[in-house]
Amino acid sequence: MQKILDENYYDFIIDNSMIPRYNTGDNITLLNDAHSLLHVSRSVMDVCDIGRTPYYAFPSIYTLASSASDEISANKTVENNTVYNLLGQCTLVGIVDTGIDYQHPAFRNADGSTRIVSLWDQTDQSGVSPKDFTFGTEYSKQQINAALLSNDTMSLVPTVDTNGHGTAIASIISGSIDTKIHLVELFPIANLLW
Repeated sequence: MQKILDENYYDFIIDNSMIPRYNTGDNITLLNDAHSLLHVSRSVMDVCDIGRTPYYAFPSIYTLASSASDEISANKTVENNTVYNLLGQCTLVGIVDTGIDYQHPAFRNADGSTRIVSLWDQTDQSGVSPKDFTFGTEYSKQQINAALLSNDTMSLVPTVDTNGHGTAIASIISGSIDTKIHLVELFPIANLLW
């Protein structure tokens, strides 16, 4: 198992110039030309030592934090003004969340094809990783379209959003106007964090 996926390791973002100092052969995951992840075993390092370790940046831990549908948004006045015609055409958005239900109508064109350019399932290690990455499986627009036309969709693109949060957020950001998913439909307001 790769260390980037192993919960027994801390992941530190470091400047690539620091790699020679820390590289033991299997503890670095290259991110880009400037930064990499340094994986340090939890058994070797106490969490209290984190502040004493030279690292470039400690990765932020992201969690679900949205509590209201876009109906509550202060942007409604602007969105509902038809003069502006704000439909986001020719806009590419990247979303990191719990996944996406790529079969949902919010992410389909009128002809049934996908509006998703690419899907990177970081929990699926069975396929081809995105260029310059060593983990997860990337599904292309062509693969998603083939799955949508198939009678066995999940055999071609076996990725799901069991939580629903990623699908809801993606639909608010980039779903088709008639099929946006409202967070309050997925989660009771009392269970959400703002």
